[in-house]
Amino acid sequence: MTIFFLFLSLSVKSQTVSVADFLGDRQAAVSLTFDDGIQEHYTLVAPHLNRYALRGTFGINGKYMCDIDDHFAPRLTWEECRRMVADGHEICNHSWSHPNLTAIDRHTLLLEIRKNDSIIKAETGVNPTSILYPFNATTPQVRAVCEEEKVGARIEQFGLGQRNSGCTAASIDTWLRQLINDRRWGVTMTHGIYTAWDQWDEPWVLWNFFRELAFKKDSVWVDTFSNIQAYVKERNAVTLTTRWCNNTLIITPALGLDCKVFRMPLTLKITGMEKNRCMKAVQDGKNLQVSYRGDYLTIDINPYGSPVAVSY
Repeated sequence: MTIFFLFLSLSVKSQTVSVADFLGDRQAAVSLTFDDGIQEHYTLVAPHLNRYALRGTFGINGKYMCDIDDHFAPRLTWEECRRMVADGHEICNHSWSHPNLTAIDRHTLLLEIRKNDSIIKAETGVNPTSILYPFNATTPQVRAVCEEEKVGARIEQFGLGQRNSGCTAASIDTWLRQLINDRRWGVTMTHGIYTAWDQWDEPWVLWNFFRELAFKKDSVWVDTFSNIQAYVKERNAVTLTTRWCNNTLIITPALGLDCKVFRMPLTLKITGMEKNRCMKAVQDGKNLQVSYRGDYLTIDINPYGSPVAVSY
């Protein structure tokens, strides 16, 4: 099965039903991830994200939480994490103590992940569903252990910093344009702003990037890593069956993933319906919003829900 760009399509009469690449049928998607639980993520990054209604994913190491005197950089407090969660941001697992997970035994690996999961859940009330690997180091064996009961982990990333990654306004713009052109999901990786690793000499470049993402909200879906990863895996796993009944198009979704972990709606694209007709879509007894996009229409469905009825 092709990853990231699969359309599952079935034709009924002259209609075709497919799953859009990304939520809302956007052209591309971006997840903004931030490593190491740096306090600047709360004091500097989160306010800029909130200003533009963007949501980020923040990987924390439980061992170093609340250490404002850390030699690397002052760290987040749990109260700050709770406030970020309340604003819609994701707090995720970056391991307990930031070791290279490929260099430790299985018992220690399990401890690193489970201990961090437990404290994040206890302190924020939210069970972490994604992982940012320390040093981006992983193997198939490590992934099998760490990603159990999770939507997934960051395995590819665009370094978003200046001291080490060398980002400029132009290079970030080029990356985003290429992402949209290729209709892909991109994941950025940022560490510190004025402290920690890969610092920014011109942080306004980062803030302007956030603003640009907000301007492109109709074409670029910006969301937490877990939400976009869940959508992508649901999109690639769902099956759709369609039939006609009394001039109503019935679309039945079937998805075998864990609905407690994979909780995103899916956007369906329906082509071939008569133009200039008012359409109605219903699932689980509720009317769904129908969006018209030229030659096709879109609706957001619950992939675990009852059949969707589309009619004029």
